[in-house]
Amino acid sequence: MKIKTLALVMSLAMPFQLVTADIKGDIAAGLPPEQIISNAQAAGINIETAVADMIKANPENAATIVTTAIQVAPQAAAAITSVAVKASPQAAAAIVAAVLAIAPESAAAVVAAATAAAPESSSAIIASAIGAGADPTVVAGATAGGLTGPTPPPPPRPPVIIPPQLLPPLADSGDGISPVSPN
Repeated sequence: MKIKTLALVMSLAMPFQLVTADIKGDIAAGLPPEQIISNAQAAGINIETAVADMIKANPENAATIVTTAIQVAPQAAAAITSVAVKASPQAAAAIVAAVLAIAPESAAAVVAAATAAAPESSSAIIASAIGAGADPTVVAGATAGGLTGPTPPPPPRPPVIIPPQLLPPLADSGDGISPVSPN
């Protein structure tokens, strides 16, 4: 029984090991990022998983890997940015700058995804986005919570109620509301 269970577990885990091995093997073989992504997609791997595996294996090329992936799937710019920053948080600012160089229209979503993936780098991410030409009013409001735009105003303060004993005495000037002058 134990052997059958072990065999089942190994057979389920093996495809995942082969996928990672193929990406690592492609990197070791010196294939360009576009070929590695194409091979991964042909093997049924989604682009986000391929990007994460590629960056984990080769973090110094994170910007190149991300730009290649976004050229293949521009609609997935925010998702690709998120997995890339999670795979290499120290390269978050460089990744965002690379993404916005080819997908500037995705600035708010890309910055929100990057800051959600690496909130400790949010200042560097926003500065990098602005340095890459993104509109500061668009990216400065993008936060780890995914909010974009200006910060909402604070809630209104409750009214201040002054107890009657602290109010100044009223003068009898006929109108019934004039305070007594201290002079």
